[in-house]
Amino acid sequence: MRKSVKAALWSGLVLPGSGYFIVKRPLRGVVVLILSLGSLGYLINSAMQQAAVLMDKAMSGDMPTDAAGIEKFMAATPAGADTTLLNIATFVLVACWLFSIVDGYRIGRDEERKMADALPK
Repeated sequence: MRKSVKAALWSGLVLPGSGYFIVKRPLRGVVVLILSLGSLGYLINSAMQQAAVLMDKAMSGDMPTDAAGIEKFMAATPAGADTTLLNIATFVLVACWLFSIVDGYRIGRDEERKMADALPK
C-alpha cells in the first residue's frame, strides 16, 4: 500500500494525526493528536456531566424516565455558554480530522513523487 494512502487511512480511521507518524512528521502528529484528544476529552466530559445531571433528576423524580419525557425535558432546558464551547470543541475535532487526512495524504504523495523522480530511468 502506498504511504500516502496509509497515512490518510490511519488519520481517518484510527485517530486524527496518527498518519503523520507514517510519513515521518511526528511533531505535526503530536500537535494534531493533542488538539484532537483535548477536544474529544472535553466533549466526552460534557456528555458525562449532562448524563449525570439527567440521572440525578430521574432518580429524584423531577424528570420522567421515558424517552418522550426526557426529550421534552431536554428541549425545555435553557442552553448556556457551554454550548459555544461544545461547538468550538466539535469544530476543532472535525477540522483536525479532515486536515490530518488531507495533509497526510498530500505529504505522502509528495514523498512518493520525490522517490520516483530519484530512481534512475
